[in-house]
Amino acid sequence: MDFKWYNYGETGVDLAIDIRIKVFIDEQGYSMEDEMDDKDSTSQHVVGFVDGTPVCTARVFYDTPRVLHVGRIAVLKKCRGTGAGAVLMAEVKRYGLEKNDEKIILGAQVPKKGFYAKQGYKEYGDIFSDGGTPHIMMEKIL
Repeated sequence: MDFKWYNYGETGVDLAIDIRIKVFIDEQGYSMEDEMDDKDSTSQHVVGFVDGTPVCTARVFYDTPRVLHVGRIAVLKKCRGTGAGAVLMAEVKRYGLEKNDEKIILGAQVPKKGFYAKQGYKEYGDIFSDGGTPHIMMEKIL
């Protein structure tokens, strides 16, 4: 899998947004208002490509120095179960290590927390609602 990183407003971010729309709006029923927020404009967006086709995405930003916050992690349905998500999370880890970050945090949909646990993430805090879906915070120390 090949990866490209984009700043908001650059050509290529639309590929990330297209994947997010397919996964979060079309499949999971989130509204466009829930999906698109002010963090998009201050985030780095990564898109994973297989044979030139965009298949997965995530965005990263900082709330706190050296704590990389990753979110809007999405893999197209046809690529789930292929390892694409694990490779995407490895790319996010590579980015965090390159930036000398201390840890990575994310808000996982509760039914998906097992996937992140397999990637080395640990739960912390209480379950909260994001767009009406239960989430739990998880972290990975780098």
